[in-house]
Amino acid sequence: MREQAVISRRYAKALFEVAQDVDALQAVAQDLLHLHDLIEKAPDLRHFFYSKVVDSASLTKIVEELTDKLKCHEVTKSFVRLLAQKRRLSTLKGIFVRYPQLLAANRKEMTAQVTTAREMTKGQMADLKKVLENRTGFQVALMPEVNPDILGGMIVRLGGFESDSSLRTQLKDIHLSLQEVR
Repeated sequence: MREQAVISRRYAKALFEVAQDVDALQAVAQDLLHLHDLIEKAPDLRHFFYSKVVDSASLTKIVEELTDKLKCHEVTKSFVRLLAQKRRLSTLKGIFVRYPQLLAANRKEMTAQVTTAREMTKGQMADLKKVLENRTGFQVALMPEVNPDILGGMIVRLGGFESDSSLRTQLKDIHLSLQEVR
C-alpha cells in the first residue's frame, strides 16, 4: 500500500509539471475533479477502472471515450490514457488527493484545521489567520471546528504540523507529571 502512495505522488507530480508547462493547471484540476466524482458515483466504473483482470486495450478504449465525453484537456486525456496502458489506473485514488495539494502549494495556499471548545469570533479568526500567514508565508484558509471536549484553548493542524494548546491536553500533562513524582 505504501508503494502505491509513492507511485501516486510521483505520477501526480509529473502531471502537475506537465500541466504547469502548458499553462493548464486549473483545467487539469477540473478534469480530475470530474473524473473523481464520476468514478465515486459509479461503482461499476470504479471496479472496472481498478480491476486487475481487464486488459489494458479495453481500459484504454474506455478511458479515451470517457475523457472525450467529459471534454478533458489534452494533458488529462494523455495522462489517463498512459495510466490505462501501463495498468496504473489504481494510482488515480492518490492522484485525486495529491494534485490539489500541489496546486494549493503552487498558489502558496494552505488550510488550517482549528478546533476550539466554543465558536471563535470573527476577530479571533482574523487574528489567528494573520499569525499563521505571517509564520508560513502562505495564504491560510481556516476550517473551524467546535469540540467542547477540549475544555479550552485550541488545536491547530496546518500541513504536517499540529499545535495542541487545549486545556484537556494541558491537564493530562499535569496529571502525568504528578504521577511521575510519586
